[in-house]
Amino acid sequence: MHMSFHYQSQHSDTLILKLLIVCSLLIIAIFLQPSDSAQAAVHASSPGPTMQVAVGFDQDYREGYWEPVYVTLNNNGPNFQGKLTANVFTGQIRTANINFSSPWSFQRSVALPKGSQQHLTLYVPFYLGNLPPQGVVVTLLNSSGQAIATQMVPNANKLYTVQIGQLLIGALSDQDPNAGFGLLKSLPMPNQQSSFDLISFNASTLPTNTAILKNFDVMILADFDTRSLDPQQLIVLQSWVNQGGTLIEAGGTDWQRTLAPLPASLRPVNVGSTSMLPQGTRMVPMTTPYTLPPQYTGDEQLPVTLPAPAVASTATLSTNPAFSSNEIMWSSTSTDATSIPLMVKARQGRGTILYLAVDPSTAPLATWSGTQALWRSLLLSAMGDKFLIPSTVATYYSGPGQILTRGGILTMLQPESSLGPWIIIVLLLGYVIVLGPVRLLVMRRLKRPQLWGWRIFTVSALVFSLLSFGLAYYQKGAALTDSSISLVQLNQGAASAHITTYMGIYVPYQGDYTLRTPDASLVEPVPNSLLLSSPLNTPGGDRRADFTYSANSTTMKIIDPGPWTFHPTILEQDRQLHGNLTTQLTIRNNRLVGTIKNTMATALNDAYILLPHNFVRIGSIAAGETQRVDLQLHAVAPWQTITDGIIESSGLSSPYFPYQQHQYPRNDFERHMALLSALNGSGFTYLPCNGPCNNHVVINGDALYVPLVNTQATSLSSIRDSLLVADASATLIGWTDQDLGGMDKVTINNQIPTGTHESFVQMPLTVDFANSQQVPNDFITGQVVDIQSYSAEVTLPGLYSISQSAVEGGITFEFTLPNKLNFQEHSLTINVPDLTSSSSRMGSPDNLSSSHLTGQLYNWHSGKWDTITLQPDTFMTTDVTTYASSSGQVLMYLMPQSGYTGKVFFRKPTLKLD
Repeated sequence: MHMSFHYQSQHSDTLILKLLIVCSLLIIAIFLQPSDSAQAAVHASSPGPTMQVAVGFDQDYREGYWEPVYVTLNNNGPNFQGKLTANVFTGQIRTANINFSSPWSFQRSVALPKGSQQHLTLYVPFYLGNLPPQGVVVTLLNSSGQAIATQMVPNANKLYTVQIGQLLIGALSDQDPNAGFGLLKSLPMPNQQSSFDLISFNASTLPTNTAILKNFDVMILADFDTRSLDPQQLIVLQSWVNQGGTLIEAGGTDWQRTLAPLPASLRPVNVGSTSMLPQGTRMVPMTTPYTLPPQYTGDEQLPVTLPAPAVASTATLSTNPAFSSNEIMWSSTSTDATSIPLMVKARQGRGTILYLAVDPSTAPLATWSGTQALWRSLLLSAMGDKFLIPSTVATYYSGPGQILTRGGILTMLQPESSLGPWIIIVLLLGYVIVLGPVRLLVMRRLKRPQLWGWRIFTVSALVFSLLSFGLAYYQKGAALTDSSISLVQLNQGAASAHITTYMGIYVPYQGDYTLRTPDASLVEPVPNSLLLSSPLNTPGGDRRADFTYSANSTTMKIIDPGPWTFHPTILEQDRQLHGNLTTQLTIRNNRLVGTIKNTMATALNDAYILLPHNFVRIGSIAAGETQRVDLQLHAVAPWQTITDGIIESSGLSSPYFPYQQHQYPRNDFERHMALLSALNGSGFTYLPCNGPCNNHVVINGDALYVPLVNTQATSLSSIRDSLLVADASATLIGWTDQDLGGMDKVTINNQIPTGTHESFVQMPLTVDFANSQQVPNDFITGQVVDIQSYSAEVTLPGLYSISQSAVEGGITFEFTLPNKLNFQEHSLTINVPDLTSSSSRMGSPDNLSSSHLTGQLYNWHSGKWDTITLQPDTFMTTDVTTYASSSGQVLMYLMPQSGYTGKVFFRKPTLKLD
């Protein structure tokens, strides 16, 4: 007994000793374990990846636009796997405090071998509602999600906002931008508050998406090896021009490496060789009879004739159908008597391509003060109206995909009704009824109710559980929808397009949602602040989302958006298409005659060809079909838009947008008509626009300019039509059978959601005329090419104002006559509607002052300006060849009559050939 007790006691002591040893070791391990700060200190002291971050284009950015974030990574440690994240923030400018950070995080995977360096680029939208973004926070995370390095930009370096209306210029040139383009950077222009910022690009930095390149108003191609650009960059460059950009191409000594590699659709001339311009050659077109005196003391008038001989490339005009118009603006003669087009202007889509026979970035032009007059002439001829928008008016960003002018599209994408919540309510009510009244009624009729009570309960619970799980599984797939409408803007004369897709994602259940596109597109949710119709809304309410970009796909992960919620999203991409649309069309006897060839792999339905105040219904064009047309033009009343005319011709009332009455189109055609109304402004209003923005404000690119004059919308309904491509001869629209945006391949949570996908095609066309009588009214409109006034303004789309004073001049408008017409057989009538005269009030505002205009036309024979009289709004002459150049250029200078001191308001001038 004693031995047993002694053995147990010894065994217990041994066990206690072992426990004490284990506890001691644990305590020592705990104390030896470094703290979090110690761990961070150890990690920070060990070699690992470091990064440097730069934001924007040389620290310039535009609010609301996609901006680049350039990251350089250096790895002095072991192999590294992780990711980069970038978030836009706002806060105090002079401190590192972050008051608000965007819930959207843009990410990219990182793989850094030991001793390597990588240059990576992320793109982020700089938008935080009505709070100005101040910078970007970039974080490098390891594979465990731990932050390895963080950098905030700006830190030491400040970012600069390019204000709405201010030009941003890019250059593809091997020249030093400060030396070659110094005169352009310091060029004073109307309504520009500061000198121009010029950003240099090369083949490795030029963006590969039009949405990025839209930051720039002008791109210059001079003394550059264009062969270094890849095919995608050339597609983006052409899409950017078609979207409204201005491309300036310089010839001169290095024309072969600069211009020869360009595709024919981007080259308005065929260059053959070079020649020498003699000293004294006038380099600037004669676009005004009057030059404003210098605004500041000490300034001098700019010279316009060459101070020394210069090399110029010789060329002929291209006849490529990619250009709506192509004209020689100014020409001269070389020392060997060769005729040289010095300046050529071609219109393509909404944009302009300018060819210059000399290179202004090289000697002797790079340092000649007269080069500023040359740059001024080029910029004004391409975008004159832009320089007439007052810098004092209120401006707004139109949102991703210009959503403030097309917001009705989002209404079309919302599901008609959601049955999910109602199904749950019906199931719950059915469950209560079965367990309550039904169970009691059954039990009363049975002999042993206590035996059947639990059976009914069990069976009911089983049946309703199976129904609930079955319906939940069905809803998980069927109720998850992603419907889309893609606006496919085909590039003129090319098989490429810029596609803006409006997606409506409807999620039925709780949890995260991961959307994946099959290509590297730019994806951005529509911020809530843009959906509430007021610019006073502060950011907030946007769901957290993570965006991951790779070479072949883009992923958007919405973090727990909540059940039964709708998420509008914008996707932008540039695509090379398989085939295109080509036309050969002529207007003869008020009919459209010719052929339309569809080489795409999809049919085109509900197709129309649009001209100012006229349209033709084409119908359907099958894939691979060449269709002959001979159709009557349908005229549209002056107070109507093309959209109104198309809808009313189909028997519907305009505007047709039944969604506002909680109704829906009955078929595809009616849905197409609803889309046309949405593109024209129906279905969405914005408080500063006093209704739909399309006809009430000046729209320039992605900017909205709210006018200071209260003008009645009814008097302006015929001025802006969203369906027409500005400056194009005609516009083709239609809907394709197949989705061109690739939306049918988009997955959400690794499954293809239900939904409809449609593609609306819009393409500029060139239309010829059998004779001058066939040219429709308002087809030839004046474009601003020179401004000699400090008070001239664009007040509303197509509405100008100007004042008279001792130093005030006027505005020069250019008319481009159609090609292939014999001008000697025609008369010319110019109409300049004076909004205060009794003959042209047309419901114009009562507060506009009575005014008079006087004009001058440039005489191409004498080289002088001839004074003309408008009676009361028109001028007619039969001497067309005197006032039209050999390439069909007519110049008219307008200013208030002498002695009138008020403000003159007038509409955009038009020209008619008879």
